[in-house]
Amino acid sequence: MQGFYEPRLYRIRLKGHLEKSWAEWFGGMSFSYEEDSTILEGDIADNSSLFSILTRIHDLNLTIISLEHIQLDSSNNT
Repeated sequence: MQGFYEPRLYRIRLKGHLEKSWAEWFGGMSFSYEEDSTILEGDIADNSSLFSILTRIHDLNLTIISLEHIQLDSSNNT
């Protein structure tokens, strides 16, 4: 299972604007804004880490608009 334990890039879109000061609470994910939403993007180590971030989103009563696993182009690997 090559790559099983490699971090995976995720993009989470939340309703509203979340202050960048929360970045550390979300594992240092990058924050950007589009219209009326906040986009969190970054590497997440495993499903347990993803669940932890989703739990934090729930605890803050934030609304998830989308959750996306970003496939990186592996055609450059030899």
